[in-house]
Amino acid sequence: MKTHFPTVPVEAAIQRARIETGSPAPLVLVVDDEPLIVETLTVILNSHGLATLMALDGKEALELARLAPPDVLITDVAMIGMDGFELALEVSKVAPECDIILLTGEPSSCHQA
Repeated sequence: MKTHFPTVPVEAAIQRARIETGSPAPLVLVVDDEPLIVETLTVILNSHGLATLMALDGKEALELARLAPPDVLITDVAMIGMDGFELALEVSKVAPECDIILLTGEPSSCHQA
């Protein structure tokens, strides 16, 4: 994956957020199979003082969540392999206090309760 901005190790991202804000910033894991969406959300969240991690699929996101349990998961619903629903369930096992935000650009992925 070619990124449009430099990436840093997990611990470095968390430490940078702590230095910039003076306290631990919430850690947000952003997951989407569209790199532009992940990058855009990450830039927006970083500009508001949040620490972020990025992943392009559920497997990568779950590995990151195990290394650094996120405070918030923002994930696309419709992804190849592990979809956003499956990812949300797995992340909630690793990080039970994690808030989860599901997004989709696919109208057919939405379920009415």
